[in-house]
Amino acid sequence: MTLQHYKVTPQSRVLVIKGAAAQAALGAQQAQQDAEEARLAHLDRLKATLDKVASRDGRGLTDKYEFSLENQAGTQMSLKESDRKALVLGLALHEKGKASLEAGRLQDALAELLLAEESCTLVNPSVMEGIDNVAMLLLDIVWCCYKLQDISRLGVCSDRLASARHMLETAHGSSQERLRLLHGNFSPEQATYVRLELLEGVVAFHSGEPATARRHLQAAQARWQRLQLSETALLQLAEMGYTHKESCRALRFSGGDLAAAVEFLTEQRVKDQEWRSQRKRQREWNNERTKYGKTASGKYVDQEALNQLCQLGYEKSLAAEALRQAENDAQAALDVLSSPVKRGALQLGIIAQQMLEETEGPQSVKASHVANLVTMGYKEKAARGALKATGDKVTAAIDHLQ
Repeated sequence: MTLQHYKVTPQSRVLVIKGAAAQAALGAQQAQQDAEEARLAHLDRLKATLDKVASRDGRGLTDKYEFSLENQAGTQMSLKESDRKALVLGLALHEKGKASLEAGRLQDALAELLLAEESCTLVNPSVMEGIDNVAMLLLDIVWCCYKLQDISRLGVCSDRLASARHMLETAHGSSQERLRLLHGNFSPEQATYVRLELLEGVVAFHSGEPATARRHLQAAQARWQRLQLSETALLQLAEMGYTHKESCRALRFSGGDLAAAVEFLTEQRVKDQEWRSQRKRQREWNNERTKYGKTASGKYVDQEALNQLCQLGYEKSLAAEALRQAENDAQAALDVLSSPVKRGALQLGIIAQQMLEETEGPQSVKASHVANLVTMGYKEKAARGALKATGDKVTAAIDHLQ
């Protein structure tokens, strides 16, 4: 049957009535569009929030936490502000993407991981040479594409996998010799390379390269076999008091050798204790430095410079104030401290500040925050004290005052 059979001509007027199926299709299309708009709005809010986080002054997420980057040897790396900001943003987005991936929100995960990749491209490549974070990010992106069964994306993921392999070789060594050098005679974990070989095989298969796919998948299987652990060895380590997680990691690092695994676990616990002690000292310093206030540019007193001045015999609070006024210029601070007249003026200033804080409360908190609390009926001195105790957070200060 054709329209001509029903005498419908180009001049005919046709009344079209939407059926239930058409209405349902339109409703589904609208729902999909609304969901996509909501997802994009969520990503915009997420990026704006994380951008603010990354813009904070080098301490990372809050005044209480320090952001630092270590290479494979555990050496802290020095970063330019632009690199630090881009890296913090990229790492935060990567963590958010991994959380979405684990929760099964694959579209959100892919969008967040791609934003993380974009941010990491802004970091100086020399910064990334000693770390493997971006390589892990690229593997997560390819894995997410695989989970989405997005063949079109998988077909172009070979470049990401090639970059990931290059980054891992740069960080670990072409035969992972750098990791072996760091860990003595221990063999490094193979899980990352199992994942890499597996994804390379999947991408090669979907790119029409069966021979290459077979080679990578066989390599992944061989590495996976080496990751399998002896139940007897795990039981023996458990009887020694080690957790299952500790035991698995130690056996994989030691290639299944029980004696080497015990040696690794002993050394690892010593390192963990040293790390916890270091973090404890860092937290104590983070709390202490708030007492000295910030420089005119908004930076805290530099701990290393302060320790150097204290070793010369100067009182800590006096040295801290000299550094604060000198914008952490250790030589300028030393010049002030070495001058009896300038040092005396500095001491008088500290005494005056102490007297002012005794009568009116801490002066280092934001005036706008104090004003907010005063308008709520709180006394100014109490408001200043609460803000000082809670890191200058209004909401927390209110809870503190109640």
